[in-house]
Amino acid sequence: MNPQKTILLAFVLISCLTASARQVTDTLYSPQKDRVIVTYDMVQKNGKVEIRFLDAKKKLGAANKGQHKDMSKIVVMFFDRIGSFKGLTLKGLGPSMFMVPSDIEYERSEDGYFIIGQDAALTFNADLTKSTNLSIPLFLAEYERKSHYKIFAPCGNLDIMIGIPRPQAQNNEEKTNETFIPLEIEDALSDTDAEALTSVNYIMEQLSEIEKLPFSEMFINEVETLKKMKFKVENKDVASRIQEALEAFANKKEALEALAAQEALAAQQEAAKQDSIAKEEARQQQEANAALAKEKEDKEKKQTIWMIIGGVLLAILLFVGNQVMQSIRSKKTQRSMMQMQQNAVNQAKNKTASAIRKETSQVVGQTKQKGKDLLRDNTGKIIKGKGNKKNISI
Repeated sequence: MNPQKTILLAFVLISCLTASARQVTDTLYSPQKDRVIVTYDMVQKNGKVEIRFLDAKKKLGAANKGQHKDMSKIVVMFFDRIGSFKGLTLKGLGPSMFMVPSDIEYERSEDGYFIIGQDAALTFNADLTKSTNLSIPLFLAEYERKSHYKIFAPCGNLDIMIGIPRPQAQNNEEKTNETFIPLEIEDALSDTDAEALTSVNYIMEQLSEIEKLPFSEMFINEVETLKKMKFKVENKDVASRIQEALEAFANKKEALEALAAQEALAAQQEAAKQDSIAKEEARQQQEANAALAKEKEDKEKKQTIWMIIGGVLLAILLFVGNQVMQSIRSKKTQRSMMQMQQNAVNQAKNKTASAIRKETSQVVGQTKQKGKDLLRDNTGKIIKGKGNKKNISI
């Protein structure tokens, strides 16, 4: 090779490594489906990197659209420190600052915050022969009054590659295993091309995350919109990437449909298996119920028999008891009658004895009286007794 050509080639390579300029458009989404399209210039030269943020287009999702109707008051902010900010009052969500990788140098700003579209720029010292990723958290905020903003949504991280770009995957298998990286166009784009590229980035990002059908209505609408925009874009690279996104969508859809068919077949087989298991369980349950019913019937029969036996025994016991009670009552009646007879006999005896005693007493008294009368009639004297002496008067 010609030495002069060798020197010229080396110079060109060094120039490419030490100086580059490009304009990048990237798209970020908030958890509420807000969309932010950020455009920035990046110049890398002689170990210095300057990033100048040009514009940030905002499109709010359904959750925030009704609350923040005046889009002229919506701004995109980022921060290189946290805490209090001179001349600025923040409400709402707490911000987070971007972290500076250890292999680049950065002098933090005096204000500590940046609003994209208001001369926001960053400058770094870095080894441009190495690849370094700078990740900047972006936030949506609403202007309330002078120097007063309310942060209402985080928009993810804006990833900026400083130095040599990362090597791209060489085949589809490697691309499939990589994390999705938004597509970038270095040339200035028209609004239609920028919107189309944003749609491509959104579709490719969603395709990397979607794992099963059906696609969301929002995603299908985005694909249909991109199909219409395909014929309106002017940039060939954007048109090519639209075609790639649509082909990726078609391939993803076909793969997911095949997967869904396999899952449906597997589900059908599993359903048949579960149905067979359910029928077998139902049969076993039916047999178990029949066995329980038979056991219950046998038990009820035994209970009925024992109830009959018990009833018979109870009747016998009642009959025997009744006979015993009648016998007892009969004996008691006989004893009562005998007692009454004995009482009658005793009463008769007592009356007889009493009559005899009374009659005897009357006879004795009459005899005594007769003796006294006899003595008066014969002597005409009264005999009195006093002590052991006896006086007789005539």
